[in-house]
Amino acid sequence: MSRIDTRLWLDGHLRQLAAQGVFYTIVHKGDAARGAVALKLNMGRAAGCRVLTQAYDLEGEGGWLPALDGRAVPEAEADAYLQRLTSRDNDIWVVEIESRDGSHPFPGKNL
Repeated sequence: MSRIDTRLWLDGHLRQLAAQGVFYTIVHKGDAARGAVALKLNMGRAAGCRVLTQAYDLEGEGGWLPALDGRAVPEAEADAYLQRLTSRDNDIWVVEIESRDGSHPFPGKNL
C-alpha cells in the first residue's frame, strides 16, 4: 500500500482552511515525502495554544497525540515545545492554525 506524500496531503487540508477563511501559516517545512506533522492550534491570547503531533496507533490508523498534557498553554510555551521538537526532528512540518474552538480539518482521532 502506498502512502501519499506529506506535502500533497498537507496542501489538500490547508486548501480547506483557506476556503473557509481560516488563517494558518507553515512555521517549519519538513521532509516533503515522509515528514510528520505537528499542529499549533492558536485559540487566542486569553485561551492559549494547544499542540498536537501526528501519530499512528497499533493498527496503523493515523491520529493526533496531544502534547503538553493536552492542555492549552501560553503561546511562548507552545513555541518553545515546537522549537525543541524541530531541533530533534528536522523532517517534521509545523503548522499554526487560528482556531478559537481548538478544531482542525485533519482526519484522525486523538490518541
